[in-house]
Amino acid sequence: MASIDERIAKLEAKLKQAKAEKQRIEARRRAIEAKRTRAQDTRRKILAGAAVLAAVERGDWSRDALLKLLDTMLTRADDRALFDLPPVPTSAKPQEQPQAAPSQTPIHPAPRPASTDNTPAPPAPAAELRAAQLRDEATQRSRSTGGPWRVYLDVPFEENAAAKAAGALFDPAARRWYIGSEAHLMAVQRWWPKA
Repeated sequence: MASIDERIAKLEAKLKQAKAEKQRIEARRRAIEAKRTRAQDTRRKILAGAAVLAAVERGDWSRDALLKLLDTMLTRADDRALFDLPPVPTSAKPQEQPQAAPSQTPIHPAPRPASTDNTPAPPAPAAELRAAQLRDEATQRSRSTGGPWRVYLDVPFEENAAAKAAGALFDPAARRWYIGSEAHLMAVQRWWPKA
């Protein structure tokens, strides 16, 4: 029969194992929660960005005010290129970049022109025309094949992460990125296939 000391040692070992298992479970739970929080934050940013871009495209918000805000906020060259902003000089340090307070660069709805029956509508911007063409092509392809609605994109390999962050999905069979929803079409404009 085991002595009291041996039984205590076995119980202490079991307790130590149970505590280690509890720590592993808690760490796994925290990691899952952190991943979920990051995913929700990324999704919020994508949706907010898509909404702002759609408002600018519709003319509800001033494009100049948006570009002014982005000019003060974006520092990476590839991010700035998305909005046709000039690169930040390499000699400028990040802390030297002006940080505008939200009140300094408000994005107000742009005044809409008064509509009259005899005034022709202004021509649609080229991006809106191309977006309409891509929507029509995807709808026709979907109807003819019976497959899902998709707009395939031309994404260089080094921009895969950016395309994914913008809402694009990867089709392993076609080995191409695509947008499966019209809601994200403007967010991936830089990767649209050439007409």
